Amino acid sequence: MPLTFRGALAALLLCSAAASAAPSFRPAQTLPPGQWPDHTGALCDVAAATADYLAQGNTYDPAVIHGGTTPWLQTPPERIRATLEFVCAVAAEDARLGRSSRLTDPAFLQRHFELLRWQPDRARAAQLASGKPLLQNLPAERLLLTKYYVRVASGSEAQTAATPHALYGLPHDEARLPLAEADALGTAITRFQFGKQAIVA
Repeated sequence: MPLTFRGALAALLLCSAAASAAPSFRPAQTLPPGQWPDHTGALCDVAAATADYLAQGNTYDPAVIHGGTTPWLQTPPERIRATLEFVCAVAAEDARLGRSSRLTDPAFLQRHFELLRWQPDRARAAQLASGKPLLQNLPAERLLLTKYYVRVASGSEAQTAATPHALYGLPHDEARLPLAEADALGTAITRFQFGKQAIVA
């Protein structure tokens, strides 16, 4: 079964059937020649984490883990898994042989992946554009992707002058629970009741 960008896209974007936008995907014939920046390690990290998450099954997160059953992208779960595994297998083989990553080579990608061009949902964008200059001026052939800022803070396993608010372990109310069970409790446990700012304050 040929591997596909469709499979990677369905898995990596984790599209939900309930999403408010309805993007479209159409076949693309070629990629620009040349060598792309090498982010193979990060791509494999995302692929592996995505595969692990999908492996938890539909009952764990039905809004996200649904096997490519969105109205606009039909991809069997097996094909998604094969694509994610292929990405990391190629990355590992290239690293082992000490060569440049083939995942940065457009010719390799064209041979091994089905290419699809992601088209924006301009009708939905127009409905949401009031007071939003980015949406009002969205070019016809461009996608507007949301970026999220996640702050990474340094920490310590023990209290120090530089880290006076050390976290010594999981809160008592989830210390003996598996992560999935703790997450399911939501705001009933300490971790969901306080953010970093509340803790530091």
